[in-house]
Amino acid sequence: MDACNRCSTFLLALLTISGCLPPVIGTNPAPSAPGMNNAPAAAVQELPGELLTTHGSSPAIFTGSESQAPAVGYITGGVRVQISGPAVGDRAPVRIDGPMAIRGWISISRLGMRVIHRGRVRETPTYLGPGDLVRLLGSDDEGNIRIEIRPRLSSGAELGPFEGVFPGSGLSLDEPPADAEAPREGTPASLPAAQAVQIYDRPDGSVVATIPAATPPEVVVVLRDRGDWKGVRVGVGPYIVGYINVPLGPADAAPSAPATPSTPAGGMPARIASEQNHPLFSVPDRARVRFDGRTFAILHQPGFAREMQRYENTQESDVFVAVNDQVAVRGLMRISDLTPAPADAQAPAATPAP
Repeated sequence: MDACNRCSTFLLALLTISGCLPPVIGTNPAPSAPGMNNAPAAAVQELPGELLTTHGSSPAIFTGSESQAPAVGYITGGVRVQISGPAVGDRAPVRIDGPMAIRGWISISRLGMRVIHRGRVRETPTYLGPGDLVRLLGSDDEGNIRIEIRPRLSSGAELGPFEGVFPGSGLSLDEPPADAEAPREGTPASLPAAQAVQIYDRPDGSVVATIPAATPPEVVVVLRDRGDWKGVRVGVGPYIVGYINVPLGPADAAPSAPATPSTPAGGMPARIASEQNHPLFSVPDRARVRFDGRTFAILHQPGFAREMQRYENTQESDVFVAVNDQVAVRGLMRISDLTPAPADAQAPAATPAP
């Protein structure tokens, strides 16, 4: 099998594996290549020099800016990335430094900042708490930031997206301060099982969102009681707020966000642990991961890899590799960099965060 066919094969398989404020984001058309005047030019956007990744479950690291450029990796929410140039279309060139250094492109829909104080998002039915991640859309002269919010449910589903305005002072690349106030307490209650529930902006008002049917049912926090109508906060952050008028059941506690895996030193990342149908190998420090003959990832700590396919004629393996739970990539690695993992390799207890 030649190199191009090998690359195509593992790219298709990848899809099946489980402090400073930005300026106004400017947009200009990218220059057209000679002979390509009949094709629409991609937009070029100037982004801040550093951003955080937001939540998402699909592959998000790509080999290039083109829509057909292959996906080669996953990244967890909250990872700090260096923006290495203007975004083109829906992708921005990034550098990720850490236990695995990455040079690639990330969808700008996965780039944003962290909330450091609670508050309602103007022009939306959403609410933010400390630590929530939101996508940046632009800023204004009054210090406000236009953001995109995707409220997350405990079932893993997302609502929205919604676009609104939030004070720039409430966003940062850093963790919230230890004394940041959490969203105010209320009374936990359970929605009806296996029933979709509509959320209204006010009693007898307009529908702003629909909570999908789920079993077990979603748990909400009741903040106001208006008889048949209950003012609620829904989700695990970001939240959606509004009124519902369905019978509620008892609940022991408010919902909480899924635990983000935390791999102990030398432990197996959750994404690697979940691929149990493929041989497990240890990978040394300084090992390189390549795509189409170009290195795009270098390990700066020992890691683990699942071997998808081996090519003895080129002494390469198609691998899914990670050092921790932040980043996992798929590419070609030298067979000589793979050592069968010890039988007692420690796997994390938690599953990968979305």
